[in-house]
Amino acid sequence: MMKSKRRNYTIKEADDREQLCVEASSWYLPDNERSSLFICLLFGVSIAVDDFVYERVSYMKNLEDLSGLIDELYLDELQQGNTDLGELEIYAASKLHSWNVVVTAVDKDCKVVSKFTYIVENL
Repeated sequence: MMKSKRRNYTIKEADDREQLCVEASSWYLPDNERSSLFICLLFGVSIAVDDFVYERVSYMKNLEDLSGLIDELYLDELQQGNTDLGELEIYAASKLHSWNVVVTAVDKDCKVVSKFTYIVENL
């Protein structure tokens, strides 16, 4: 019987990349559904976390659809990571990246209990 080895990738010289994933990401088995969704979106656009947050919040400030639903204090809290992400952020992220985002909720037995799609028009 062959034992499987856990692979550990190391860098032998200095690496100037902002982020480096050396093993499977923790979002495969999410503890927090909303933050794991944004991590999936983040990996889809392949940019640094800070840049992703900055772009999304900047976009939300100017998104006419969200006019009157959010204020500067809320956006500052999002920028600093002091508030939970919600539906408005998913909506803004889907429009920003021109992606239809399907959110599927499952119960503890992994059975689908709800499904919702944020649809971007004119894709």
